[in-house]
Amino acid sequence: MTGPSGGAEARLVRIAEAQRLLASVSHRLGPTLELDTTLKAVLAAMRELVDFRGGSVSLVERGTVGIAASDPPVSPEVLDVRLPIGSGIGGRVVATGETIYVPDLDVDERVDPEVRRAGSNAGMVSFLAVPLVCLGRPIGLLQVDSAEADAFDDVDVMLLEGLAAQTATAIESARQSHERDRVDALKHGFINLVSHELRTPLTIAAGMLHMHRDLHPDLADPDGLLDRAESALGRLGRLIEELIVMSELGAGEVRAVHRPVRVRELIEAVVEASENPSLVTVRCDPALEWTTDGRLVRIALGALVENALLYAGEAEVVAGEGVLEVRDAGPGLPDDVLDRRGEAFSRSVRNPTTVAGLGLGLSMVTAMVAELDGELSVETAPGEGTSIRIRLPV
Repeated sequence: MTGPSGGAEARLVRIAEAQRLLASVSHRLGPTLELDTTLKAVLAAMRELVDFRGGSVSLVERGTVGIAASDPPVSPEVLDVRLPIGSGIGGRVVATGETIYVPDLDVDERVDPEVRRAGSNAGMVSFLAVPLVCLGRPIGLLQVDSAEADAFDDVDVMLLEGLAAQTATAIESARQSHERDRVDALKHGFINLVSHELRTPLTIAAGMLHMHRDLHPDLADPDGLLDRAESALGRLGRLIEELIVMSELGAGEVRAVHRPVRVRELIEAVVEASENPSLVTVRCDPALEWTTDGRLVRIALGALVENALLYAGEAEVVAGEGVLEVRDAGPGLPDDVLDRRGEAFSRSVRNPTTVAGLGLGLSMVTAMVAELDGELSVETAPGEGTSIRIRLPV
């Protein structure tokens, strides 16, 4: 540790070198959204800017502040410490959004004695912490320490504050991306588990119903209860298949398998399995054939037809060479649905709550069309209906 730098000329040289380093930090971070990579790059820049014994990046999570990365690694006791916002030095930095420099930790009443003596913290004497502020909100802090008293000067403060200002947005973007990835992994894992657990009892129920009808072909069903039960089981089966496919897509486990497909037969199978086949019109040459993944096309088409029946009460399916289109004359798609059509479980706040659905339709179709190397386009207008067109390289 060299202590406070002396001499105006030496300070100017140091600041000029630091300015060149700060200018390169953004380039080093680049477009990466990897949290670990971003934090390592920030720590490396801290090490080049300031001479310190230990340095770390702490982040706010659920009202507390804790170390997310350090150089060198801190002891387990220190890594486990979570300071409430407003408590201790780190908590105060986040609460106020202002830098705190402590020349001697042993004589500062703001220091928590237990945290001061914990593990690798015991070697600290002087301590400097600057806030990480993103969009006006403190998200954490950069902190450095030394085994010497009063080891940092105003240049160290300026440089560390400059680095914090330059990297806070990158850190927060990487953290948000990391959290989304974590939540998506949990969500897809849950979907996959529940879907497979539901598949077995559904198969048993459907099999028993079919067996009952086969054993009693003359059994009267004036109210259509058996037909309704069979239709409901079929709908549940399709929903479970959609959930499983969404889980597989999220895990990158779906790979398109291209085989010759008779398009008219595929469409008619989807229509027959729909809630009300009589309300679906089909326009397709019986001889039309594509080379594509029939399973993915069938599931995507089924989702579009189901949405059209739910919200418009009717649907028209038109197919040509490499083009599949589902049209309706319903109320049109709300803007919030179009803006988030790639998000699973996303439903418009304007949709009536009495309309069944999980908000999987458009997100699933979007993901499947991408897997098929196709293009998805939507034309819609309030009160004038919707046309969703899929173009495939068939």
